Amino acid sequence: MPSVSQRFRTFAAALVLGVSACRTQGELVDARDVRESLAASVSGASAEVDFSDGLALEEAVVFALANNPRFAANLNRLEVARAEALRAGELPNPGLSVLFPVGPKQFEATLTALVSAFWNRPLALRIARAQVEATAQELVAQGGVLIAATKKAYVDVVLARALAELGRERAELLHRRAADATRRAELGQSPARQADVERQAALEDELALLELERASEHAALSLRELLGTGPDELGALDLRLDEVQPARTLPTRERALELALSQRAELRRGEFELARAAAEAGHRIDDWTKLELVVDANGEGQDGFEVGPGLKLELPVFQRGEGRRSVAQARLDEVVRTRVAVQAEIAFAVERALRAAVRATQASESAALVLRAARARLLAARAGVELGAWSRQETLAAEQTVLAAREELVRRRAAELQARIELAYQIGGPWDPEA
Repeated sequence: MPSVSQRFRTFAAALVLGVSACRTQGELVDARDVRESLAASVSGASAEVDFSDGLALEEAVVFALANNPRFAANLNRLEVARAEALRAGELPNPGLSVLFPVGPKQFEATLTALVSAFWNRPLALRIARAQVEATAQELVAQGGVLIAATKKAYVDVVLARALAELGRERAELLHRRAADATRRAELGQSPARQADVERQAALEDELALLELERASEHAALSLRELLGTGPDELGALDLRLDEVQPARTLPTRERALELALSQRAELRRGEFELARAAAEAGHRIDDWTKLELVVDANGEGQDGFEVGPGLKLELPVFQRGEGRRSVAQARLDEVVRTRVAVQAEIAFAVERALRAAVRATQASESAALVLRAARARLLAARAGVELGAWSRQETLAAEQTVLAAREELVRRRAAELQARIELAYQIGGPWDPEA
């Protein structure tokens, strides 16, 4: 006949195996899934970047997603949520109490297991998994912010470098104008004060050039901060604002709003938060009582080995779960109202971004027309000099007008790119111009 300890070991082992079988979990989203979801919007780019070869816009985005320290730290929140989901699937350990015989007292042992935990486990898992998905979508939203910020910083660097390059050209032109004014003053063809004015303008422009170069260094530092790592000096950037021709087609207001409501991670996060809040507001057996299985065994008595199963029931006299359900219902109402508010905020943000993109595109096209006219005037001035109809000073002034028009064009095209980047962020991704 098996001993008391053998029988209890057999029973305990069977119970532990049953508990372990309930621990299996489905696949949960992880940090790699978040990064892949974000990188899917940037095709043909790798996180391995050779900065000496130049840095493309898409490469900068993928590099930032892989190396930005703040984003990497935020991704650990997903691991915390995954660990919480693992803990939610765990069942409470059974309890074992043993009384050892002293004198006529017989050996006694009691094994208890919280049965209601088995019934509550699926609901706890649904809540925890919804939290994991909500956290993942929150990180996708943060990644979208990082993508937009990196693109804008990239354009800022390109703009600052272009303005510095134009500033150097303008400085060289002003020095030529000052030299020409000095020569004409020496020949008595113009007053000396005119040469002084031109020289003063050239000196003041040198100070402006120093400011442009400082702005270029500051913009590069901001981009490097977002990239998270990289060389002390950024190499060439594969974008020229005087050559880039963005797609002129913009989505309609209805199409932009439709894309935003289907693509924005904040709304997908709200869906999972709504599922979690609804699950938390659901009925649980622990709301009204706790049910425990009890197995009591005694040592050899007059009638042999004694074993008696039973139940331990908590009487729901004072606490019946109303407080927990009230809190859960209030949170559910909050999530519903927050989702409505986020939808409204996104709708207004999309409309603002779309209008800004339309205005920036129109301004960029106007700046291109102004530059075309300035270049035509410069060609006419140079031809006029050969014919004796234009003076050299007028030609230099036409060159300065062209430089000013080029500067305005790169500013307007940078603003157009920034506006389109903001629109893509508010929509939640790129749009199909043909749709």
